[in-house]
Amino acid sequence: MILRPTIDITKYQDSNGNYTESGRREMIADTAKDYEIFSERYSDDVLSHQKLLAKINSLLSECTDTAYAEICSICESYEYHKLSKIFTDFDRFLSAHIIYQTEKSAGILGNIFSLIGSVDDYVSLKQMTFYLLRRIQMDFPEDETYAFFDNILNINPSFFYILQMLDESCTGNKFAVAEKLSQYYENSGYKNEALLIKSFSEKKYENIPINKQKIYPPDRSYNNPKKICFITCVNNTLMYNECCYYINKLLVPAGFEVETISISDASGMAEGYNMGQYKSGADINVFLHQDVCILNPYFIYEIADIFESDNTVGMIGLVGSPALPPDAVMWHDKRVGNLYSLSPDNLSYDYNHDSTVHTHTLSTVEAIDGFIMISNKRIEWRDDLFDGFDFYDISQCTEYLNLGYKIAVPNQSSPWAAHDDGIMKLGLYNKYRLLYIDKYKS
Repeated sequence: MILRPTIDITKYQDSNGNYTESGRREMIADTAKDYEIFSERYSDDVLSHQKLLAKINSLLSECTDTAYAEICSICESYEYHKLSKIFTDFDRFLSAHIIYQTEKSAGILGNIFSLIGSVDDYVSLKQMTFYLLRRIQMDFPEDETYAFFDNILNINPSFFYILQMLDESCTGNKFAVAEKLSQYYENSGYKNEALLIKSFSEKKYENIPINKQKIYPPDRSYNNPKKICFITCVNNTLMYNECCYYINKLLVPAGFEVETISISDASGMAEGYNMGQYKSGADINVFLHQDVCILNPYFIYEIADIFESDNTVGMIGLVGSPALPPDAVMWHDKRVGNLYSLSPDNLSYDYNHDSTVHTHTLSTVEAIDGFIMISNKRIEWRDDLFDGFDFYDISQCTEYLNLGYKIAVPNQSSPWAAHDDGIMKLGLYNKYRLLYIDKYKS
């Protein structure tokens, strides 16, 4: 099974790391062949996923040890592992059987399978737990963090589940998060769980402080106070509510107005972003996915500074490609930026977290990842061509470059955002990739 084909780009380049003409042609041909194979098998994989998902959900409804044992066998099968590389729900559910087996060995009643009615239930519980852990890391008010903690306590998963989620989460300082979580459990009367979580974290994690963001003075002002609008295509209320929670936590410069717009009836990202852009009337538009949480409280200050300091910058992203590869697959070449990501494979974001690598405040790039795109221009998105969920971002970058604007990725000593992304759905990716190459690179 091929997922996002990994290619050794050095065979297409000369000794200086530049693509040769023959290398460009060969890379394009190799990628086309890989995606052809992927596309041929994808339809069968979709059917296999649907069938296996229905089977697991049916077994969960039986609520018997025999059914639970069969779920474990399914999760350990080659077919399931293959599908877990393609479908996010299977990837997220994979740890459930590990938790169940640990609970069963420990003789714990109320195992994880007995607490959920479907794979989707587990995925939602897991997402809610990740949100709790991140809010703890961000040191938000306890009454707001406890909202998620109480919901999880009501479901009452075992501490084995909590430890597994802590291990899987993309929080920056797991030691500190576990210490705080242990206090929550103790304050709620779960003293044994509190001790176990504390002991586990002390043995496994280091107390690594998070790099501090640049701090702006409270009287920092701008020549032209602006309106900034956060535009999001939404089909998941839990995700979007958490996205807005972080937007509402951002510090706002004097004179700035903040607006959020959600679009729920768009057929594709470009169409949705056009709809939002038409509604906003803002000076700065932030186009972001519903599963993005902005962590840098000075985000608006940072963005305003960049646009005010260089009027040739038309768009800002947090991860980008200095040079888009000949085959237009962004992850086939070097990228710059920083990000917390739940992506199950490290293929999604390959960059160096060491801030000393970057000598400049901004990196100029050819394309940015679409999880967040910020612009102070009002250029229409190409929904006439890219009417789905792929290449809306790269095509927009190329439109900006063709108009003479620069695209920038700021240096981030700590990630400015977290992207709770799953596995990319690549069923139509190659269609739009070829369309992009034909439109912009031919």
